[in-house]
This record gives sequence, C-alpha cells and structure tokens, in this order.
Amino acid sequence: MTFYDPSILKVAAYVEDHLEEELTLQELARQADFSKFHFTRIFKALTRETLSEYIRKRRLTRAAADLVETDLPLIELALTYGYQSQEAFSRAFKQYFGLSPQRYRNQGIHYENLYKSSLNDVILQLKREPVRGGHRYEQSAGFWTAGRVLEGPVGNEQVSRLWNTFDQALAELPVSEFSGVTYGIECMGDHEQAGTRYMAAVQLEGAEADWKRWLPEDWSSMYMKPGCYIVFELDGLIENIPAAIEEIYRVRLPQLGVKPAEDYHFERYRNDFTANTALHTFDFCIPIKGETISCT
Repeated sequence: MTFYDPSILKVAAYVEDHLEEELTLQELARQADFSKFHFTRIFKALTRETLSEYIRKRRLTRAAADLVETDLPLIELALTYGYQSQEAFSRAFKQYFGLSPQRYRNQGIHYENLYKSSLNDVILQLKREPVRGGHRYEQSAGFWTAGRVLEGPVGNEQVSRLWNTFDQALAELPVSEFSGVTYGIECMGDHEQAGTRYMAAVQLEGAEADWKRWLPEDWSSMYMKPGCYIVFELDGLIENIPAAIEEIYRVRLPQLGVKPAEDYHFERYRNDFTANTALHTFDFCIPIKGETISCT
C-alpha cells in the first residue's frame, strides 16, 4: 500500500455510500484531506481515470444491476443516479452498455465485463502492478477460430460490447461442439491504414467443411499457427488489460530476451471465467521466435 492509498480508499468508500446523492469535488477532496487541485491529479495518477469518469461508471453499474434485479421505473433510476431526465439517462446508458435500459432489463443478463468495480486495495495494487504472475512457454498445434470482429482502433468498452453480442450469438448457434474456451484475438487489419482488428472467437472443432456449413455470415475465421507461445496469466480486471499488455511488451519480453513472431496475439478464456471477479484469471498468449527458447 502506498502513501496515497488510504486517502483514495476513503474517498471510494464515501462515493459508494453517497452514489444516490450529489457528490462535489470539494467534499471528496475534503474527505481525502487534499486540495481539489492535488486530489484530482493524485486520483488519476493512481487509477488511470478521472474522478468524474469513475463516479459516472459506478452509477451506471448500479443502475444496470437495478434494471435486472428490480422493477423500479426508468425515471426513478434516472433521478436516483444523477440524471435530470429519463432521456438523458437512456442516452448515457446506451452509449456505455450498447443498448437501451429497457432492452437491458428485458434481457435480464448482467454485462459484468462492463461493470465498474468499486475501488479497493487489490484493484489499486493491480493498477500499479498489472502483470503479477509469471510466464510459461507452450508448444501449440495449429487450430481454427471464428467469431465477430471489430475493425480499427478500439477501446475496452467497445471490445466488451463485442463480447456481449458474441456470447449471445454463440448461445444461439445450432451446434454444441465447442471446447468452452474462447479467444480474444488482436491482429493487423486487412489494410495497414485500418490499424488492428479484434475478434471475439471460439475454437472450431472438426473438419473445415463441417463448420463452414453453420458459420454465421457476419463471422470471420482465422487460423492460429502452430508454434511456440509465451503465456502470461493475467488477472480478470477487464479495464486493466491494456496496461498489462503494455507492460508485457515494454518490460517483460525485453527482460526475457524474447522476440514476438507473426502478426497477432490472443487472450484465452476458460469456460468458467467471469469478468471483474476476484481470483478469475485468463491467459495472454504471444507467438514467439524459437531460436533462443526451449519450448516444451
């Protein structure tokens, strides 16, 4: 725990107790015992987001849970969580979750990968140390994957919304021959100007001719080449994934003397993975050049 952590955690607890009330920067800075100027900078330095963004996402998370778990009218939820009208609440909700509050309620499914967790000491530690585990090497056979794709520069919230629509589409497919393991594959787009593309995917089983018969028209397929992979086990805090990937490429790979190969890397999720849940982890896998690595 750092010098600033107790102040940040005190403010986080205060925010949780007063999410349904007006929260002012002056009062939150007073709780932290800092000036408004310094508190906003300290908060962002430790959490990688502004205080206003944190509060907005916590309120939307609470509202989303209430939509699924209660019958409170939309206008009541809007006013409870700081919106002046039902329309303003609906716009903000759809922008964040990708669908209207009413449709979210009708589905009755928690989009946990978009839920903003309340700050605690574990999350603050992950912000400082996004890659806490070690690494291992795997020799992988080639395999096919298929799923839904996002093109161009994408952020965490867009990727999470992609996963939510993909999971629903996967559940509706007329086949069940899946391993239960899913993949988040990032690679170069079809054109360099387009940047990267991200695919929420499942590993395909059986012959190519078999799965091409049922593959949805809006899905793409991609072959994962056989070879040596370096694998890092990462904590399941979704908002922390970009920072973890950055540390792997900026610090871990150079320290290990490992060179990436191919034009992709991927996240690998076990079938029991639940986003933003303590103790749930996933694998981050990078194909590597094997000249100096014994990949067994």
